[in-house]
Amino acid sequence: MENDGGLRDPFLFRKSDGTFVILSTDLCIARRNNDWADAIANGSRRILIWDSPDLVHWSGKRAVEMPLPEATCAWAPEAVAENDGALVIWSAKRPGVPFKVYGAHTRDFEHFDSPFVFCEWESDVIDATVVPCGEEFLRFVKLEKTGTIRMQRASSLRGPWTEVPSFSLREIRGVEGPVCYFLEDGRAVLLLDGYGMNPPGYRAFLSDNPASGVFRSAEGMFHSEVRLKHGSVLRIDGEEYHRLLRAYPPRENGREKKAADPSFCGPGSAACADPVRRNEMEINNRRLI
Repeated sequence: MENDGGLRDPFLFRKSDGTFVILSTDLCIARRNNDWADAIANGSRRILIWDSPDLVHWSGKRAVEMPLPEATCAWAPEAVAENDGALVIWSAKRPGVPFKVYGAHTRDFEHFDSPFVFCEWESDVIDATVVPCGEEFLRFVKLEKTGTIRMQRASSLRGPWTEVPSFSLREIRGVEGPVCYFLEDGRAVLLLDGYGMNPPGYRAFLSDNPASGVFRSAEGMFHSEVRLKHGSVLRIDGEEYHRLLRAYPPRENGREKKAADPSFCGPGSAACADPVRRNEMEINNRRLI
C-alpha cells in the first residue's frame, strides 16, 4: 500500500463491541528532509487504521482518505464515542485558511459522514483531544502560533464550546499532543508533549477538579525509560493487561525482565492501574516515526 511512509500520533480506541482500532497520522517527516512546509502543502490526506479483537493481533490495515478533498494534509486523528459509532477528529489545512480541526461521524472506520469544523481559532489550531467529564465534555487543543494549549468545555460533543479562562497551563510554551485521562477517584491526568522543552517528551499534570481547569505538576507520578511522544492512553482490565505482557514481555538488553508493577500509575509502563482498583489498567502507546 502506498502511503507517506510513516506512522505518527497513534490513537487507540475501544469500540462499543469491545474490539479496538488504532488511528495514526500518515507521515514520515524524515523522508521529507524535515521540511514541515512541504508536509503541510503536500502531505497525505489519509489516516492509517488497523483493527484488533484483543490489542495483540492487528489486521485490516488501510489508508482512509478523509472526506475533505481540498485539504492538503490530515494529522493527529482521534476518536470519541458518539451514538452508534464514533466521531473522528483530525487536524487539516485548507488553502487560504488556518489549520482547523475537523470532525466526521463513522460507524465502521471505513466510511465517514460529511465533515464539519470541530474547532477553529483566529490562527492555526491542531492536536485536539476530547474527554467526557460528568455531564459535559472537556477539549484541549494546541495553538500552533504560540505552542500553547487551550482548554474548552461544552455540554454536548458537537458544542458550542467555551474557553476555560482559569486553565492554569495556558502559558506553558513548546507543548503539543495533549492526552487527558481519569483516575478512579475522579482526578484527571493531563499529559503534554513538551517538544520544545529540555529534555523533550511528556510532562504530566494532575487536577483534583478537572472541569475547573486547575492542574499542577505531577512529575513525581510519571516515569518512562524511553522518550514517549504524542500518543494516547487506554484503560484496560487485568485480563487484557496480562495478555499484553505475554505477547510483549518487557526486555532489557535483550533479556526478559520483571514486568512493571501495575500499581504504578504512569504510561511509561506496559500498562498501569490507578491506586484504587488494581485490576483496571491503562496503557500508553508511543509515537512511531
